Amino acid sequence: MNSAGFSPSSPPVAGANFSVFGTAGTFDFNYGEVVELDAKLATFHYTHTFRRFDGPHGWAPASVMDEALAWFRLIAMKQGREDHDVSFVKDQAAEAEKRAKALEAAGDMYASWKDYRQDADTFDDLGDATAFRERAAAMEKEKGVRDGAKREQQDFAEQARLVRIFLQGWPLCVRKARAPTCAAKSSGKSPTCAIARNMRRTRKSSASSGVRWAAFSSKLWRPDKSVLTSKTFRTRALILNWRLVRTLTPYGGCAK
Repeated sequence: MNSAGFSPSSPPVAGANFSVFGTAGTFDFNYGEVVELDAKLATFHYTHTFRRFDGPHGWAPASVMDEALAWFRLIAMKQGREDHDVSFVKDQAAEAEKRAKALEAAGDMYASWKDYRQDADTFDDLGDATAFRERAAAMEKEKGVRDGAKREQQDFAEQARLVRIFLQGWPLCVRKARAPTCAAKSSGKSPTCAIARNMRRTRKSSASSGVRWAAFSSKLWRPDKSVLTSKTFRTRALILNWRLVRTLTPYGGCAK
């Protein structure tokens, strides 16, 4: 599953007999959905794994696609649908360890811990998964892992809040924007103004949730490509949110 989850009309259910490789960009507005889906699949005992990549909503890079195909081969071997290839398993275990160690070296303890944990599940019954499991167990006690889990949930909650603001106010904003003579335009009390002020508050939000919100708004306003490649995540979020504010306040004055 790439950058999205199950259809609302066909949610995951217990007892399914297929495997799921999920992936999403770290600045994808669907990132939280895919991460939460991965956790739900665990409760339903799906064979599953999740791989994130740096980027907005879109197709995963070729390296992740290659990893997905390799993972499905590993699962086929575990389930007896393909002959066990010792050399292939060993190579994939080495690649998995390399990815987890790279995240750890970069200081992303939470992401590294999640990798070690899911790698242990993947390589169980294929080879020696002890090293993965022991490292995951050791890291689980570290403050960086606990803080990362907490920060992720805060990011998801902040993103959901920003989306709610947009979805609740957008219909009224459109109507107000089409009526430049409305009395509210000079009072600063229109829904348009409220949305604009709330958008400005995203400067206080975390970089990741802000960028995911910016990505959500960019699907509607299609900013220049240069915006999406600016150097800092927070700059990207602020530029896109400012464009949204300008769009929602066409008559000036109320985005104060």
